[in-house]
This record gives sequence, C-alpha cells and structure tokens, in this order.
Amino acid sequence: MQLDGIAVRALMQSGRTFDIDPAQLSVAPATLTAGGTQTVTVGYENVSASFSVTVDAVKPVRALIASDPAEKAFTYKTSPDFSGLSVRIIYNDGHEELEKDLTKMKIEPESSARVRRGSQSFRVTTHGVSATFTMQARLVWWQWLILILLFGWIWY
Repeated sequence: MQLDGIAVRALMQSGRTFDIDPAQLSVAPATLTAGGTQTVTVGYENVSASFSVTVDAVKPVRALIASDPAEKAFTYKTSPDFSGLSVRIIYNDGHEELEKDLTKMKIEPESSARVRRGSQSFRVTTHGVSATFTMQARLVWWQWLILILLFGWIWY
C-alpha cells in the first residue's frame, strides 16, 4: 500500500507530538485486492493501530466500439463477419481495456425482429457491458431476381 504524501503525527502519553516518516511504518495488508470492508493495520516500532477501509470492487461500467468490423456490409440471410470488431471497456476505477476476442463477445441484432435488408444495428455485450454498431444487409443478384421475378417480396 502506498503511503506517499501522507503525514503521520504521533501523540505520546506526555502530550508531546512528533512526525513519523511513512517509510518507517509497517502496513498490513500491503495490497487491498478485494472489494468490501477490510481492516488495515499500521504499525510503528511496538505500537500499532487498526482501522476499517471500504474498497469498491473494480467493475466495468461502460463499453464503446473502438473499431467496427472490417466488412461494413453482409449478404442478406447470411451470417455477418464481425472480424476486426474491438470494444473499449471502461472500469469504475478509470482504467480501460481493449477487447478484440470475438469469443468473449455476445453479438446479436438490436431488434428482436429478424434481420432485414438495409441498415441493421447490432448489440455487442462483453464483460457485462454493451455497445451498439451498424452494418448494412445487402442483396446479391440472385436474391434480387427472387425478390422481383418470383414474388419474393412476400417472404423477403
């Protein structure tokens, strides 16, 4: 545990006070690793004091799309290629991580309706936080033929 910049003043039984260099103090535990209330003990020579500290657990609070998938469009009625997608995860302690591993992401259409032609929004969820991005669903030539010539507009 870092005690830099902390002023420590000791009070003797005689009423006299003196300053203690923080480097001379022993602190246990040296690192607070878990969230919740923890007891910290500070010692100097043969005297020690304990106090409670409440530590907030580090957790993700926000996700942002760092880079869109390499392909901005996909063929209608096929699975989109999400390779190249990366998500920036922001934590409550201020640090950030970049997640590029698609296996750690859940990607699904933002709408509960089936994927349609045109602009399609997707929600990516990773580490408990979500962000959205948009891709284009396009028709290939034979899908256009079905749509126009074979009354495909009924089921497309």
